[in-house]
Amino acid sequence: MWIDNYTIYGIHEALDRHLLIGYFSLISLSSLIGDSLILVGSLHYNAIKQNKVLVVFIQYLAVANFVMNFSSVMPGLASLAADGWIFGDIFCYFNYIAYTTGSQAINILTASLALSKLLTVQYPLRAPSFTRRAAHWATLGSWLYSSIFPLAAVLKDKHGV
Repeated sequence: MWIDNYTIYGIHEALDRHLLIGYFSLISLSSLIGDSLILVGSLHYNAIKQNKVLVVFIQYLAVANFVMNFSSVMPGLASLAADGWIFGDIFCYFNYIAYTTGSQAINILTASLALSKLLTVQYPLRAPSFTRRAAHWATLGSWLYSSIFPLAAVLKDKHGV
């Protein structure tokens, strides 16, 4: 089944397509620069001076944003430039799984970030006992939980995705 930009974005004219290509390019570039700065600054230079658990959640939010960029924005940019989906069915399934998992992981990690900040403020004497290892396990659990439903949807009915 051939899917063109009219069915995905409702584009009728070439000017609209070119404006959307510019918009997607701006989003992709700013996302790559911002997430790279966050990861390099926090991993290599220890530039984020926050609680160690918060830094772990911020790093994984940047990784989830990378996943969203490579699974949604960049394929959308390529399909707009080519005036249709050019990647085939397998990448379409991967795109759906990565996009849905990434967006759910961003939601869960944002909630985890807020919850860890609340626990740090509410229990300041126990805050040093929150470890990076526990934060890594929590983020692993959030990624696994986020991937359950998209994988089940593709395995159940891959043509309905």
